[in-house]
Amino acid sequence: MTITTIAEPRPVVELEGRIKARRDEIIAKLRELKTQTSLEAGQSRERLRAKLSELGQIIKETVVDGWASIGDIGKRKLDRWLAS
Repeated sequence: MTITTIAEPRPVVELEGRIKARRDEIIAKLRELKTQTSLEAGQSRERLRAKLSELGQIIKETVVDGWASIGDIGKRKLDRWLAS
């Protein structure tokens, strides 16, 4: 059995799928929180928006010519984003 750590880049196809799934989860959570007016809900929305913004920046920097072009540094950044 092999244990994969954050330092070991994952295959691009798997990574892309995991990123898209996590992004979809965050978007769904934002939609759910949209109707809530509590302070906690507002803070959660801001955290989730910041997380999506961070993802957008990472993708902008690392996914230049498509997912197949991501280097090891980009893969590690995306793995860290998923882990946070």
